[in-house]
Formats: sequence, structure tokens, C-alpha cells
Amino acid sequence: MRDNVRDKIIGGLIFLIALIYLCLAFGNVNDYGITFDEPQHFAIGDKYFNFYRTGHLDFHDNIPIINKHLDFYSALLQVPPFIMSPFANILSAISCYVFFQKLQIFSSISAHHIIIPILVTIFIPVFYWFVKKHWNSYVGLLAVLSLLTYPRFFGHSFNNIKDIPEIIIFSITIFLFAEWIISKRIIFLYFSLISWGLAFATKMDAVLIPVILLIWLIPTIYRRIIDKEFFNPKILLHLVASSFIAILVVVACYPPLLTSQSGGRGKFLMLILNYIYSIGTNTSTSWNLYAPTQILYVTPIIMLFFFFIGFGELIKKLPGNDLGLLLIIWLLFPIIRHSFPNTNHYDVLRHFLVFIVPFVVILSIGLVYLSEKLAKHIKLKKE
Repeated sequence: MRDNVRDKIIGGLIFLIALIYLCLAFGNVNDYGITFDEPQHFAIGDKYFNFYRTGHLDFHDNIPIINKHLDFYSALLQVPPFIMSPFANILSAISCYVFFQKLQIFSSISAHHIIIPILVTIFIPVFYWFVKKHWNSYVGLLAVLSLLTYPRFFGHSFNNIKDIPEIIIFSITIFLFAEWIISKRIIFLYFSLISWGLAFATKMDAVLIPVILLIWLIPTIYRRIIDKEFFNPKILLHLVASSFIAILVVVACYPPLLTSQSGGRGKFLMLILNYIYSIGTNTSTSWNLYAPTQILYVTPIIMLFFFFIGFGELIKKLPGNDLGLLLIIWLLFPIIRHSFPNTNHYDVLRHFLVFIVPFVVILSIGLVYLSEKLAKHIKLKKE
């Protein structure tokens, strides 16, 4: 009974936190300017959104022309494969259409940006729900607060239209897949693959999701082989069907593939693969500690302290703690990937910020663990 009351109070706090954050965002978004690569993202988002509305798509014109909106369209956007992974750009264009063109409550730049804190506000209760369900409401509350107060996440959540949406959709994809594995409810698999399609249509980092999940499932697959539990053919059919849906989602979010603008879909797909390879590699880099050192530079010391305690607790409970293992893999893989030779590094933490969600869950586990130990010690001392 007491736990139910506690959970209801904390649940109410979560919605209050989300509301306060959103109000702060609406009052604060005008103070954030445009980042160096946003002009091209705004321009392609507006063009693709116009395609969905009118059916017109020509990379050699500057349509749509939006009244009192800066014209960011340039020759750079006329080169195939144009702008990859445009889903967040399209959401930003919709946001600009609503808040700048229709409601006229923000400048065009702020209207493009306001979708980011709206997405964060939606993510807050989803994040809390997942952590509360698999740990407890205290860990969920602390994870939400830690995420919102992590300096780079908070700052980027007002004017980074690619990385923050990617963190959100990336995380939701993993939440849904984990729910499928734990609950065996096939609907979560379909939602997870749809979410993966949106993540891939947002940023190329989504290619890491299948790798993270496959590594996580290796112990489960091994146990099934040892126990001679055969793979259910129905699961394979669902995987194929949901993967096909994910591909359709990616295509639907990428207008050149829906029109003759691609100049041949096979050739266009090769351009996409070449683009992914070129943007992610740099032959001048060797083995390095770029990612962990950047994390140490920008993370508050108190967060690092609780993180190491939580990480130690998760390690102690392995094996047998499947979600703990998922958090560790999800945290480490994006960081380790940036330690490999020939990996391209730029703009410090932003390009591997997907580590932040498991990071704040682990530090919250550490904080709750330490609090419980301290409370028990004080109680024993009083007795």
C-alpha cells in the first residue's frame, strides 16, 4: 500500500518535472542560436515537408519559399544522396510550420528548435516508466533528473535537431526490444522495429542498435543451444515481417526514394553506403581514448562518483541480471567504437551522446544503493 502511494507521488512528480522543463524550454528557446550545420538541415526538412504536403520535389529549385524565413537552400543540397537521415529535419520543419507560419509565436529558428524539448518532454515519462518497471520509482526519478541536469544533454536539448531526437528514438527502440524479450509480447517487437526505422531515418548511429542488442542476446542464445531449445519458426517470420516494415519506414522518411529524384534506386543506395563509410571513417586515427576522456572532461564529478558505484553494483550481479548487462553493453559499445582505429571524431561528445541514457540509469542505481546503505548504517547506529 505504501509503495503504491509512493509510486503515485513520484509519478506525479515526473509529470510536474516534464511540465516545468517544457515551460522552461518555451521561455528559453529564443536564447539559443543556430548551430553550424543546421541551415542545411532546416532547408532539406522544409523541402521534404513541402513534398509530403504538395508532391513537389526538385533539388534544383529553392521551393518552398517561406515568408520571413531565411533562405538556407544551397548547392550543397543538390548533390546526391542529398541530406541523409532527414526524419528529425522533417519534424523540425513541421514544428516551424506550426509555431512560425501558423501560430507566429516564435521566430523561424526558434520554431525549428522547439520540437526538440517537446520530444524530450514526451520521452521523460516513457523513460521513467521503463526504469521504474525494471528497477524502482526512486531509480526512475533520479534517472530523469540526472538526464535533464547532465550539462551537454540540457544544452543540446534546445538547439540540436539531430542528436537529441536520435538519443530519444534510439533509447525507445532498445526499451521496446527489451520489453519484447522479457514479456514475450510480439507487439513490442513490431514497435521496436518501427522505432528502429525512425532512428535510422534520424541518424546513422542507429546501425549500432542491432549490434548492441545482438551482443546482449548472445548469452540467451548460448543457453538455448545448451538446453537444446529450438528457435521458434514463428519468431523468424515476425522478425522478417517487422524488419520489412522498418525498411518501409526508412523509405517513407526519405523522399528521394519515393520519387525519380534518386536517379536509380540501386545507384542511389550505393551512394548512401559510400556516404555512411566516408562520414564515419578517418584513416589518420589509431587506437585512442578520445571518447572516455571527453566524458571525463564534461561530466560533473558527483555524477561520475555515483556512476562508478552503480557500475560496480551491476558488475557484481552479473550473470543473471539481463537488463544490467544490456545497460553495460549499451553504455560501452558507442564509447569503445570511438576508440577503434580509423574512426572519425568531431565535435567532441555530441556524436556518441547515446551513451547518456544507460549512464544516468547506472548512476541512479549507484545513488539509490549508497542511500540505502547509509540509511541502514544510521539505523543500526541508533539502535
